[in-house]
Amino acid sequence: MNLIASGPDVSSVQGAITAAHWAACAKSSDFVIIKCGDGNNGFDHTYSQNIQGARNAGLIVGTYHYVFVLPDQAGHPGRSPEEQADAHFAKAVYMPGDLIPWADFEWPLPQDWDHWGLPKGKSQRAEFIGDFIVRYTSRYSKISGRSIGVYSYPDWIEQSQVANTTRYDALASLPFWRAGPYGSSPPNAMPGGLGPWDRSDIYQWTGGHSHMPNGTPCDWNICVRSRLEWLSVMASRK
Repeated sequence: MNLIASGPDVSSVQGAITAAHWAACAKSSDFVIIKCGDGNNGFDHTYSQNIQGARNAGLIVGTYHYVFVLPDQAGHPGRSPEEQADAHFAKAVYMPGDLIPWADFEWPLPQDWDHWGLPKGKSQRAEFIGDFIVRYTSRYSKISGRSIGVYSYPDWIEQSQVANTTRYDALASLPFWRAGPYGSSPPNAMPGGLGPWDRSDIYQWTGGHSHMPNGTPCDWNICVRSRLEWLSVMASRK
């Protein structure tokens, strides 16, 4: 038995994915993680269709949310981590057997942190980002009754310096979905963790160089099968 499970993550970027496409995907994949929302900027219009199509094809499904790590600002409601978590939870669809939900932390890009008003001092900015992640994930877990994981990539984690904050323990307790380093062929082992995380629970190994059955480029992921099962068990705990 292959001990490594695999599957894509998708959004509206992949366009229309039909029942036939999902059936073809299920022949070579075990799971899929589907985008639901964008910070305080609305929702992915393909989410409901994608999650239903993937379920109908027999894939294990999960939901991810693209979080905006931004300070509150007059005239821009809904930016707080709690408000984003509330909005995402209201839209997300969960059924027993699904994976835990995931919060995608990669924006703003490090080179744009000053532009978006994040604290300028390195230690203050690290504390702001670490606290934002913990507040978002804590709120989502509280209102959903389920664990939630964090997605990010090496440069963002390293430049944010969240491993050096007072939120280290809270961050380290969260499941981690690692993006990169990217390669051209499927790996046969999981990489280590990053920053506060001592392991990677899911590994996104390809930077948009895989393809869905409808021909669109996408990212692909791997997970140890026993860990994939654990991520579903964790999602069902109240």
